[in-house]
Order: sequence, then structure tokens, then C-alpha cells
Amino acid sequence: MPPSVNAPLPVDRETQVRKIGYLESLRGLAAAQVLFLHILTAFFPGFVQFSQNQTVADLIHSSPLFFFYDGYSAVYLFFVLSGFVLSFAFARQTGHPAATLTGRYIRLAIPAFCAVLVAFTTKLLFGASNMEAGEIVGSSWLSNLWTPDSGIGFFVKEAFFNSTIAGYREVSLGARMGFEASLDPLSKAYVSPLWTLSIELHGSFLVFLLVWLRTRSQLAWILVLAVSSYILGLTHYFAFIIGHLFAHFRGRQETGSTAKELFAAILIAVGIFLCVNQEHGLLPLFQSVCAAEIPGMLGCTYHIQKLTGAMLIFAGVLHSGLLKKALSGKPLVMLGRLSFPIYLAHWPVIFGPAAWLIVWLSEDLGAFNAALLASVFTLFASVLLALLLLRADVFAVESARY
Repeated sequence: MPPSVNAPLPVDRETQVRKIGYLESLRGLAAAQVLFLHILTAFFPGFVQFSQNQTVADLIHSSPLFFFYDGYSAVYLFFVLSGFVLSFAFARQTGHPAATLTGRYIRLAIPAFCAVLVAFTTKLLFGASNMEAGEIVGSSWLSNLWTPDSGIGFFVKEAFFNSTIAGYREVSLGARMGFEASLDPLSKAYVSPLWTLSIELHGSFLVFLLVWLRTRSQLAWILVLAVSSYILGLTHYFAFIIGHLFAHFRGRQETGSTAKELFAAILIAVGIFLCVNQEHGLLPLFQSVCAAEIPGMLGCTYHIQKLTGAMLIFAGVLHSGLLKKALSGKPLVMLGRLSFPIYLAHWPVIFGPAAWLIVWLSEDLGAFNAALLASVFTLFASVLLALLLLRADVFAVESARY
């Protein structure tokens, strides 16, 4: 049975939830999915865009193998993980709301500043190499992104406002509230993956509110939970709410029996199917839901089916003792500790030196071989840069504590 709604989340074993190996590993694998997606989109776009002819890349894109580089679904898994983990972390901090929420901004802003600084410097060194490289490998994605405004003013805006507070035109909640014209497009971002940080910050505030209410009033908690789920149920933010509920009902997630392992496998299989299948378009159920104009409910996020799939996958992992054990191995846990730095580091590597390599090598080696070498370079360079950014990430965690 779950604990009383009014009781705070326990602060013994569960407060160490951040240190549980399988959660770290999930972060690491999700970061790898994003990295692989961006490498392939930049240098081998056939793996993410269906062609008129049936190619090997099309077959992979249509198969469950696509999930290994489905960075879109990985982002939603990040959001569910945050809702789950933060529910425990915030349980110790409900008496200091201002300090907690300020600390959360600091936790995200320091790594964001470092990532934007790296991208700003990289842009100065390599210029618009990505535009020429995109033409060589046939990636309009590589050519059209990473076009920030010049000047220190835009750098500061990117580092401290766009990335963590306002978000970007295509994905910001502010755009749905009538502020679209005031927001910069993702194409101008120094580090486009930072679009998730503003959602992460807003989602963190929502989770804190739910945790705070849960320790004070069962009725208020249920009411806010219901209202927020209704309004945000088709948006990115619903992932945080689901993560919070997983934390609340953790007592029903015992693992070990064959039936539970089978149930977990079904959840994960259905989740992967939903994530991969959206590459062909939404299923009729999701089409109907998104087409309906429900009063008071915000419209569907573009990847609503992948969002649903990510939630099912996370639920499956929580119910599987076998998966938790497999995900607790040291190599995967180490990857997990580098997940956020890798997420921050790979973008300027792809659009700066890797793109420059393609321009430099393609005339002698051909576009394919140059793209292959650029991909290998991106993998190694991203990990090396992530190791440097790890210090900033650790500093951010320590600075955020009150």
C-alpha cells in the first residue's frame, strides 16, 4: 500500500534515489540516444528521413532498431525521470521553497552557461562550416541550425534566459500563451538541445508544488494534481506529473515475480512500439485526441505518441528487477554520470569541428567517408568535452544546495 497522502516521502533509503544505479544508467542511455540521433541527422540524414526508394536506412528507420537512436523519446524519458527523482529530493526541502526553487535554477543555469560559452567560442573558431558541410552530406538540418545573432548581448540572453527560463518559439509554453513573437527560434540557439532546460525548470516547479501540497493537504494535492493533469495532459509537462505519481505509488512497484517481469516486458514493448511507430505518423487514437479541441486543455505536443511510449517504458523498468540489475552495472552507471555533460557537449562538436572536418576531407575522401570520420570524431570529442563539463555539472549541484 502507498503511504498516507499527507505523509512526506521517506528520507532514508529513498532519499538516495539519485544514487540508484539503474536510474543513472537510464539517463546515460537516453543521452546516448540523443547523441546518436543528432550524429545521424547531421551526417547521414537518410536514417531519419524516409526516401522515395526503399533503402537500408529506411528499413532501419522503420524497425525497432530506430529506438536505439530515437532521441525524441529519450527526452521524454528524461522528463519522467526528473519528476520521479525530484519528488524524493524535494521531500526534504518543502520548508524552504524560495531557496529550493532558486537552487533549481542555479543547478540548470551553470551548466547551460558553460555549454553556451563553449558553443560561442566554437562558433568564433569555425564560423559557418556547418552550412557548407550540410550541403555536402545533404543535411538541411545541419545547414539551417546554429545561426545565432552575433554579439555579447545575445550570448548572455542565450546563457541565462532563453535556455533556462523562456525557451524557444517552437517548443515554449510561452508561445502557446501568446508570446510567440517575443521568443527566438531554435535555429538561433547556440546549443539547441537546451530547449529542454526551460521545460525542466518549469516542470521542476510543478513537481515542487505537488510535493509541497502533498505534505500539507490531501485535498489540495488531489485538486492541483487533477487540474494540472487536465490542462497539461497532452504536453511535455505531463511527463513530470507521471514521474511524480510513480514516486508516490512506488510501494506498488515491487519486483521479482515472473508475472511482474512479464508485465514489465509488455509495458516496454508497447512503449517502444509507440515511440517507433510515430515515425510513420500518429495512430488513429492519438490523431483523434489531438484533433479534439477540449476547453481548457493545451494542445498536443508534437511527439505525443512518443511521450506516451516513454512513460510506459519507464513504468516497465520500475517493475522489472531483471532490468534494474542489468542497468546497475558500473559501465552504464558511469555513462549515466556523464549523461548531462554529453547532452550539453555534443552540439558544438557536431556543428563546429566535425562539420569543418567534412568540408576539409570530403574533396579527397568523398562525402560518405568524410561523414563517417566526422561521426567517429564526434563520439570521442563529445565524451572528452563531457569529462571537462562534468566539473561544471558537479559544481552546479553543489552550488544549488542551500
